[in-house]
Amino acid sequence: MISQILRFTPALLLTFSLAGSPAFAGPVYTLTDLGTLLGGSASMAHAINANGYITGWSSTSGSPNQAYRSDGATMTPLGTLGGNQSTGWGINDSNTVVGNAQTSGGEFRPFIDNGGGMQDLGTLGGQEGYARDINNAGQVVGESQTGSGAFHATLWDGGVTDLGTLGGDHSYGMAVNASGVAVGFSLLADNLTNAAFMWDSVNGMQDLGTLGGSTAEAHDINDAGTVVGFSELAGGEVRAFMKTAGGSMLDLGSLGGDGGSRAFAVNASNQVVGHSSFADGVPMIHAFLFTDGILHDLNDLVVGASDWTLREARGINDAGQIVGFGMVDGDMRAFLLTETSVDEQVPAPTALWLMAGFLPWFRHRS
Repeated sequence: MISQILRFTPALLLTFSLAGSPAFAGPVYTLTDLGTLLGGSASMAHAINANGYITGWSSTSGSPNQAYRSDGATMTPLGTLGGNQSTGWGINDSNTVVGNAQTSGGEFRPFIDNGGGMQDLGTLGGQEGYARDINNAGQVVGESQTGSGAFHATLWDGGVTDLGTLGGDHSYGMAVNASGVAVGFSLLADNLTNAAFMWDSVNGMQDLGTLGGSTAEAHDINDAGTVVGFSELAGGEVRAFMKTAGGSMLDLGSLGGDGGSRAFAVNASNQVVGHSSFADGVPMIHAFLFTDGILHDLNDLVVGASDWTLREARGINDAGQIVGFGMVDGDMRAFLLTETSVDEQVPAPTALWLMAGFLPWFRHRS
């Protein structure tokens, strides 16, 4: 009988160990709650750099949302430009943060903070502006108002450059890579339809096309020129897309719901993060990771965080760390996901305890 048990045990252990291993079909992550600024109840993470530093916003006890810089353990408030609110949108590998902050007059201005306090980046002649991303050369992209009040995609690089539009009144810059190539979206001449664009200093603003529908938005670009965002399909559904340099748009699919999917960030390995609806008729969303040709619900890839629901992933660095926001105990919280191995997280005794339940059966059979 012992020989029969020994022949049966390896298959049994493999079956049970896989059953006890969360999301063994994809990467596995541990979750860090990034917390809030003092007295706050809600927070959001927008971007993460190569060093694991993060920016976003957090509520506080005494005022509305404020921008922060975090090392993954401690949030440091960045203040404002004299008003009540601010938001961090981008952070480079020097830990310089860009975003938008309110002035004492109530306007939202684009800011840069390299650790010495916020500085107003200026606009294209209008009152307001938003800085969305910064590369390691210090080039900043976003959008700002012109003298007429229209928002135009803007590059700050020792000056303030209007990137133009694709025929409409407004355009919005969302990301810039190491080569100074920017992406975003612009209204077309009808002032109703958004088109995803890529801009460089030689070719200017170029329409990236769609997945068959009428509208698209580009939200990030990596240093190899891979662009991600979202677009309408011919039938009107919204889908996250990835477009490699010289390639066509790839529909990344969705998690199954009728609300579509949207991509917000891509790293050097073409791993993409964003959010997607996950059930028809359900207005809520789940954060996703697209890697190796598969769209994963990030809620299925996290261990030790069963009380969390991950709603949106906003940033991913080249090490694969992911930031965004989720809901826990009814509160909205910024999270950091760090990839780990199953062996470190799944208790080895899982299969052994199950095996122990079969031992009386083996004895009885003998």
